[in-house]
Amino acid sequence: MNNEWITFINQQYGLVCENIGTKESPILRWNNEKLILQPLSAFYHQEIDQLAHLSESIRLAGHQKTMLIHKTIKGQYTIKIQNQPYVLCSMPLMTRGHSFSYPKNLAKLHRDTMGIDINVFKESPYLRNNMYWGERVDNLKRKVEQSLNSNHVPSFEQKFIQVFPYFIGLAENAIQYYVDWNMDSLEIEPPVLCHYRVKSQQVSDNGVDNPAEWVIDHRSRDIADWIRDTIWKTHTLPINEVDVFLQHYHVIFPLTEDVLSRIYGRLLLPISFIECGEDYYFGGDRSEEMMKQLEMTIQKSEKMEQFLTSFANRYHINAVDWLKTLA
Repeated sequence: MNNEWITFINQQYGLVCENIGTKESPILRWNNEKLILQPLSAFYHQEIDQLAHLSESIRLAGHQKTMLIHKTIKGQYTIKIQNQPYVLCSMPLMTRGHSFSYPKNLAKLHRDTMGIDINVFKESPYLRNNMYWGERVDNLKRKVEQSLNSNHVPSFEQKFIQVFPYFIGLAENAIQYYVDWNMDSLEIEPPVLCHYRVKSQQVSDNGVDNPAEWVIDHRSRDIADWIRDTIWKTHTLPINEVDVFLQHYHVIFPLTEDVLSRIYGRLLLPISFIECGEDYYFGGDRSEEMMKQLEMTIQKSEKMEQFLTSFANRYHINAVDWLKTLA
């Protein structure tokens, strides 16, 4: 099978590669890059030609860990494999021993891509987060209403309905916070290259940037998502970890009041609860993991309240009224 893939890549893309892995776990190397085929469905933005140009320009600007996207010899960015479209990408083979600062690298990426043209990325949620999240909340409300009118309500739905008013209240607070802040802001920062969901694990990863995960949005998105994931993965409030992250980021790309306030607004949004409900009601996921995820979301809610209160106080952010009473 290894030779078949090597031949396939050569015939379809004109790239001469070799397997530097094993027969069971092949790693195809081309020009000191590792080749990876990703399904088109894995890409948030579907404008692959634009992503290809963007990845190349970012690599040329000095972001050496950016994946590149390759065209076939026919000039196409996707190729059908078993009737499914795929995209061939390549990432630099990593060398060990060099230091890596994720917050600084993230800040550089945001700084260097500021002002990116959202008109060529129609899926971009930039400046339409209010409507985007409002629609998702309304869809969940309709599903909960159906559950309430059902004769048989499964245990997950019972638990979900029980805490629904609290979390939807959070969501509506967050949406209104964004609306008010947009109205009061004299100037809103241009969009940058963000990621669908930044994880705290990326701090210790090799920092490879995958175009499949890119989302054109406000830079507060990435920072808030990293903070949320860190809160979820630590037993105590990660005050010091967050402060260090923001300090390192700030050195490269200063954090303004606007950015800090938008970080607060996104943290207020109960994304994990909304996504949990969507996976259940719309994705058809009825696994035990769904109940565990819901219970974890409920368990972490108090911790998130405490962090939001602390965050607003430390960075002088205008908090929502009901959280001010917790200070």
